[in-house]
Amino acid sequence: MAVAYKSFFSGFAGQVFLGNYVVLNYVNNLPSVTLFCIFENSGAKLGILDDLRVIVEHHQTGVTYKFFPILLRDDFDIFKQYSNDDWSAFSGVVLSPNSRIQKFVVFRAVSDSFRIQKGQFKITVQSRWYGRNRWQDLPYPLQFSLTEDDAQQWNDPQKGQLQVASEAILGLR
Repeated sequence: MAVAYKSFFSGFAGQVFLGNYVVLNYVNNLPSVTLFCIFENSGAKLGILDDLRVIVEHHQTGVTYKFFPILLRDDFDIFKQYSNDDWSAFSGVVLSPNSRIQKFVVFRAVSDSFRIQKGQFKITVQSRWYGRNRWQDLPYPLQFSLTEDDAQQWNDPQKGQLQVASEAILGLR
């Protein structure tokens, strides 16, 4: 009876979880980050994720780059070319009660003068839910390293995409 009472009267309980791989790419010649995201509502009421943002921090220099979401899709293959019609524009995520949605989200750099250098990076994803004014950090930031060649590849839109694994996954190997 207590479980039924708790689930019936519980409000919205939205969360965002991330996959362990990061795709560093370009969209319309602008640097982008593609992440696999799981959006979940374990509550009994409908809720809306208003916004997401990604903060990429270079560990050695402390320089940060902000990215905002622009596109969504259900699946993503790093080896496939997509047209604009293959994506949906990001305009928030509506979550029904007790639901889970999985999407690939493309985040575009805020600065057009984005240039990256080799080193270790931390990706922090922040969410903002409807009715809440504060950004909320996801609990587990992703960390990865880029070699000089990797950094050059991400800095050049003609060189294609780059997929990197978080250090948490690399530690399991």
